[in-house]
Amino acid sequence: HVLYSDGLYEGPLLRNEITGRAVLVLRSAYAQGGDRRWQGRNQLDLFLQLDNAGVDLVARTLAPWVGKVADSNFHESCKFASKLSLTAEQKPAGIAIYATASVIAPVVGPPIGGWLTENLSWHAIFFMNLPIGLGLIWALWTGLDPGKVRKDEFFKADWVGIAGLVIGLACMIVVLEEGQRVNWFESGEIVRLTMLSIVGFAMVGYSQATRAHPVLKLKLLLRYDYAAGWMCCCVMGAGAFSAPYMVPTFLDAIAGYSAVQTGLVSGYAGITAFLFMPVFAWMLGRVDNRLMIGVGLVGFGVAGIMDSYITVETVGIAFLGSQLIRGAAQMVANLPLSQGATQGLEGDDVADGAALFTVGRNIGGAVGLALTGVLLDRRLTLHTEQLGQGITANSTLGQARGDQLAAGLGSGDPAYDHLQAMGMLTGEVHRQALTMAYIDVFWVVGVLMVFASPLVFLIPRLKKRTGGAAEAVH
Repeated sequence: HVLYSDGLYEGPLLRNEITGRAVLVLRSAYAQGGDRRWQGRNQLDLFLQLDNAGVDLVARTLAPWVGKVADSNFHESCKFASKLSLTAEQKPAGIAIYATASVIAPVVGPPIGGWLTENLSWHAIFFMNLPIGLGLIWALWTGLDPGKVRKDEFFKADWVGIAGLVIGLACMIVVLEEGQRVNWFESGEIVRLTMLSIVGFAMVGYSQATRAHPVLKLKLLLRYDYAAGWMCCCVMGAGAFSAPYMVPTFLDAIAGYSAVQTGLVSGYAGITAFLFMPVFAWMLGRVDNRLMIGVGLVGFGVAGIMDSYITVETVGIAFLGSQLIRGAAQMVANLPLSQGATQGLEGDDVADGAALFTVGRNIGGAVGLALTGVLLDRRLTLHTEQLGQGITANSTLGQARGDQLAAGLGSGDPAYDHLQAMGMLTGEVHRQALTMAYIDVFWVVGVLMVFASPLVFLIPRLKKRTGGAAEAVH
């Protein structure tokens, strides 16, 4: 490449204006090394002519020193480009290392939480992250260079938006989770929380309209590609949070599992994610991100449909296959989803988009959990009524089953045995109805995840990485 330029210098070093011309010749060559990685060689030659004879003479005298400075600057610039290229090439490996932490938690978290609940108290779960947090503070304190403290940024923060977000989301989640149990707006507490939620979201809207840098840049949702990815993220959050809620509660209520046992079953999902990590690192940048996200959504759906075949006799090992599929689905879809949706963003929008993605995942999970609880309660009520209509104390089937249970008690008091038998029959009806309710919820969640998979076609495709590093030689 040959570049020609002309211009002038006017500044404190010289009293008079100096004009001149320059020709730059950049030679580049590329070759594939023994490790099959592409390397670049660059050489830059500069020819400078100044119109002032005296200044031109001084420039020629100082040329060796100026040339060394120019060589050093060019060499450092190429080294920076080389490091940038190498970072891009090794990005999947870095993401895989980062993802290690995200899969360790699902493996060890539930068993530890179950052990704390069974041996200490359920209150101890809230302190489980305390030593981890202290270790993280120590690592940040010792591993990062201290930056300049900007106290003024604290007062410039979008406190109205932050407060509105906290109030709006917290009240909304409580309304969704507790509304079913207290007949919704017949409860004064639900009405008050709903009003507070509206006020909170109004505060968020006010900050969006008045702040140059709101806590969440909701305007990004006006971009269809980002909005599609955000919707997928919400759906993914709902699927990822619903299963860890339903599987342990089913095993506790139906199979009679302890907290430790349910924690071990929940940890099945982390096994596949941990073993799948090398393959996941290889796939990033090579496989279409939309395909990976679609496979993840379908995987969540398949796992939910598999769990819909449970019975009252189902135990923890029956969830092994579905939990392994969930672990692989979560690993294969999460990071490609965020990368694909934020690919078209630039500048500060990238950080804002990533933050909004995290909020979307949490919102999807919270709303999914709340709606799952509502659906579970409603289906339990429906199935209890349907089964109860066919099995009553006066029905032939109910009397036959009651006599069978009473005969097995043998206390010597027929009236007492019959009363106990009817209580056992009521409990059996409840277990059957609760199992049917879980079947319905698992099936609904699974089908919704599968139906949400076409959203991936609205997400932009990530550019495939080609790898390689640049080498500067002059």
